[in-house]
Amino acid sequence: MLAAALDPKTTPEYHALNTVELGIRIQPGVNPRILRRAFNGLVKRHDSLRLRLVNRHDEWMAEILDEHPTGLIVEDFGPVDLEGQAQEIQKICAVPKTALDEALFEMRLLKFGGHGDVVLIRAQHTIIDGYSIALMLEELLGLVVGIPSVRPAISHGEFIAHREAGLQMRAAEKEQYWQESLLPLPAPQKVGRYKLGLPPASRQTMGKSVKSENILSDVTRAHLAEQAKATGLSTFCHLHAAFAEAICEAGGGDQALFLCMLGRQDARLAGFIGAEMQALRLKYHKGSGAAGISELISRGSDMMPSSVFDPGMPLSGLEFQFFVNMPTPMGRLRSSPFRKLFDQAFRENIKLGIFSMERVVIEDDAETEFDLQLKVSSDEGGGQASLIADAAAWTSDDLALIAEIMEHQVKRVS
Repeated sequence: MLAAALDPKTTPEYHALNTVELGIRIQPGVNPRILRRAFNGLVKRHDSLRLRLVNRHDEWMAEILDEHPTGLIVEDFGPVDLEGQAQEIQKICAVPKTALDEALFEMRLLKFGGHGDVVLIRAQHTIIDGYSIALMLEELLGLVVGIPSVRPAISHGEFIAHREAGLQMRAAEKEQYWQESLLPLPAPQKVGRYKLGLPPASRQTMGKSVKSENILSDVTRAHLAEQAKATGLSTFCHLHAAFAEAICEAGGGDQALFLCMLGRQDARLAGFIGAEMQALRLKYHKGSGAAGISELISRGSDMMPSSVFDPGMPLSGLEFQFFVNMPTPMGRLRSSPFRKLFDQAFRENIKLGIFSMERVVIEDDAETEFDLQLKVSSDEGGGQASLIADAAAWTSDDLALIAEIMEHQVKRVS
């Protein structure tokens, strides 16, 4: 994130992608005093929310401020209907955050008269990940209703010390594993930007996206659920494998390199609000299937964290066409005391006595920095998937072909 902020060639779309935004409309409104008290409790408890990056004698470092630089921001727009609200929210969100901002985390209370209030949370990816969003919402709700968290909060310094210790542990073994696992690197698949002769996808080339949402039919989803139950492998592994097979078929190669995010493994970090993200690199061999994906994730997880991918190290600078992720941490939400509230709030308007809450849609036409991305989700109906791609290199018809191959792959596996 720091390198991106310092690079003048980083596109605005990349900065927007890495500005995490969440809006919740509450009617009839929110008491600013109660929300400010909850906000102050949240940022006092988690110092990562008071973190900024500073340059001291040509060395960049993290600095924890004594107080949040802005506090809760309250803005009163007067009576504004839903269309007007959307316009005001988009104006705010049109200015992305970067790692050089004074406040990497902010919370705004936007008051719109009798048309309800919106709590708008914005944070830079430097200090936040999907797990942290769920944890932060849980604690914020607890503070609002007067139920403070009793889980110990881990400071940013403690997290860094923990991560450094992990990097040093079995460093040589990890380096050997990753080199043997990934080298020789597979040739790029002949799809997307590579097929058109465009430069690889990166923060300097990222632009608008094209996407195909919820690509799996109900029949395919039911079959997927049966597969997961029969094999004991997650729907994520099955969908990842189907995606990998589709890429190999469309691109004409028998190997492909994928990036996916590793979920939190260490119970000591369960209460940490911060960027604990770790990227797994997987080299998929055609025909490996869900079992192959599961094995790569299991072995790779055991070899993290590792510094082998850092600048100047043997595997630095790897380029990735393809990304697979599950942005909503379902395991974390299922363990939350507010599980039912989260489940409903992500799908529809909910009622709490005289209050109603609904998620605000924040429009974004740039959703991936990769050539092609598979986004996996889960609900009562089982696993579901969406495809997001670089609009400069992919069309809706291209995504429809990948989706068709994926459905065929899911159905053919028994």
